[in-house]
Amino acid sequence: MPWRYLAAYGLAIGVCQFGLLFWGMKLGMPAGLSSLVIQLQVFFTVGPAIAFLGDRLRKRELVGAAIATVGVVILAVDKAQSGATVTLIGFLL
Repeated sequence: MPWRYLAAYGLAIGVCQFGLLFWGMKLGMPAGLSSLVIQLQVFFTVGPAIAFLGDRLRKRELVGAAIATVGVVILAVDKAQSGATVTLIGFLL
């Protein structure tokens, strides 16, 4: 793997992802819900791998990703319904 890809990934995850995570928490995203939402990082890894590196997803990987997404959504809805206060901007970040 070329160093530029590794550096780009480190910048994207270390600066962008965690920067937005902590900014979202500052703007009203609860820490517990943030720990669930951050698991969606897999899509921000898989997407560029497909787009830039030519990786291909198999059917079972797509099924697994769909199940994971549904699980995170269910947990997020449960957290919101149980009284966790969430701001839209915090969630989006």
